[in-house]
Amino acid sequence: MSLPGWREPNQPGDDLDQLVRRAQEEDHQAIEQLLGVISPVLYKVARSVVKFDNVEDVVQDVRVYLLERIGQYEPTGHFLGWVAVIARHAAIDSIRRERTRLRRHIPFEDDENQVAFEEVIAAPQADFDPDARMALEEILMRLSPREREMVIMHYLSGYSYREIAQIKNLSEKTVGNLLARARSKIRDYLSR
Repeated sequence: MSLPGWREPNQPGDDLDQLVRRAQEEDHQAIEQLLGVISPVLYKVARSVVKFDNVEDVVQDVRVYLLERIGQYEPTGHFLGWVAVIARHAAIDSIRRERTRLRRHIPFEDDENQVAFEEVIAAPQADFDPDARMALEEILMRLSPREREMVIMHYLSGYSYREIAQIKNLSEKTVGNLLARARSKIRDYLSR
């Protein structure tokens, strides 16, 4: 598969170090070629760290970052290794930003006291903006299928422990344990 701007770095005249030096001198053709050379690395690293929906954003952020700082690269190391490290850090930063955004939309504590998990998750869906709704869905997908089912039945559908136990043919204690594990996992996820 050929990506726009992609050229094999080992073609005659495409010495990577020379290409980097030319890009550092603001040679626009060299910059375009260099972006083509690094694109597969950026996509590979981003796909290994972030969700599919965020890959393009991470790649674009890294391209901009590299173009702004290409002059800082010292040709003492391996350029593609340098690019991969920057891409990995950018992908991790993207995840951290997402979690920060998530905490803002679904707070577990306010300035004065702890907000009960039950109050947050039981809030009517209409009270959440679309981003918060997506964040809630992302949290739920991190639970096991049984835990997710318990959370949805209890907090979103309003069933009591006893009703869930009867419907699912479980003991109330099992329902309580599953919900406690789910709450713990969600709090751990949000505290990262």
